[in-house]
Amino acid sequence: MTSTRKNDSRVVESAPERGLSRQRMLAAAVDCILEKGYYRASSNEIARRAGVSWGVIQYHFRTRERLMLAVFEDTCQKLIDLSRNTTIVGETVHEQLLSYFDYLMEFYGRPEYLAHMEISLNLARDPDTSAETMEGFRRIGRELTEHRVDAPAVAPRYRVLVFESLRGLILSHMLRFDGSLTVYVDDQAEFDQRARLLIEGLATFVGSRKRA
Repeated sequence: MTSTRKNDSRVVESAPERGLSRQRMLAAAVDCILEKGYYRASSNEIARRAGVSWGVIQYHFRTRERLMLAVFEDTCQKLIDLSRNTTIVGETVHEQLLSYFDYLMEFYGRPEYLAHMEISLNLARDPDTSAETMEGFRRIGRELTEHRVDAPAVAPRYRVLVFESLRGLILSHMLRFDGSLTVYVDDQAEFDQRARLLIEGLATFVGSRKRA
């Protein structure tokens, strides 16, 4: 049971309650950013959506900036966990790229990644962002690099090209699908066709360079 001590404004929660409360506030922040945008996702609105007071959010995160950093860290941890449990399968370049695309879709195809992008762009470029937050970004970057997943059949010099091409396709689909971010609505069948053509093209390109 959540309780407060007499003459102590701090919120005292059990470990399970802290975990549930934290996840609820992170989810509320993501939903608010997706609907209203980074700067309009106010502390009070996030608290309202999470069903808590701003004081409770302060207890967990201290500031809005640290809440946003926590959302960023949580999303990155999901990618790290996914990467640790992913094995790219297939004997041919094409088969491995299909497997690799499924891996990328599992993370970059989620709406919460759009909120992750907004937080990253805004906090990293804001001159008022604290040194502590910037160090958090650098630490996460090192962890993501350590757990990077690639298709083994793709030569190292082409892996960035493959990654950016496939992720770009996924993000264009997500941005078009979300009416709050664009007036265009993407069609799943058209997206599947574009993905098939891109993967076939990349497989042909990478395969031809292996033979060259």
